[in-house]
Amino acid sequence: MDAVKDAVLVVQDEAKSPIFVSVGEYRKVPRLDVRHYYYPDASGIPAPTKKGVNLPAEDVMALLDAIEAIEAAETGDPIQVDVDVRNPIFVSRSMYRGSLRLDVRHYYDDNGRWQPTRKGISLPMAEREQLATAIRTAAPGFIE
Repeated sequence: MDAVKDAVLVVQDEAKSPIFVSVGEYRKVPRLDVRHYYYPDASGIPAPTKKGVNLPAEDVMALLDAIEAIEAAETGDPIQVDVDVRNPIFVSRSMYRGSLRLDVRHYYDDNGRWQPTRKGISLPMAEREQLATAIRTAAPGFIE
C-alpha cells in the first residue's frame, strides 16, 4: 500500500486502470508522478505500471497550463509542456473508439519530428478537470 498511500486518485477508467498523482523525490529533487496503476492480484492493492509521466515538481504549473489550454486546441494538435526533462511532454486531445480523450505523454525526436512514446497517460476528456484537481491536491507547495 506504500506505493499509493500519499497518492491522489484521478479516475478509475473503464479498463479498471486507475490513475494516481503523487509527489516523490529522486536525487533530492521533488518530482510529480502521474501514472496508470493495475491490480496484480486479488488483494486490491494497486501497483504502478510503466505508463505515466514524471517531471520536476517545480514544473507543475506548466503542466496545469497545458491541460487547461488543451480544451481550446484542435483535436490532434499537441501542446508542448515547457519542462526540464530528457523527453519532452506533450498534452493533446484525440478520438479513440468514438470517445474524446486527453493524452499526456513523453515524446522523442525521430529525425526532427516529435513522436509519442508509450510513457504517458490517457483518460476521457471529461476527466480533465479531475486530473487538474488531483495535481493541485498532490502538489500544493508547487502551485503559484
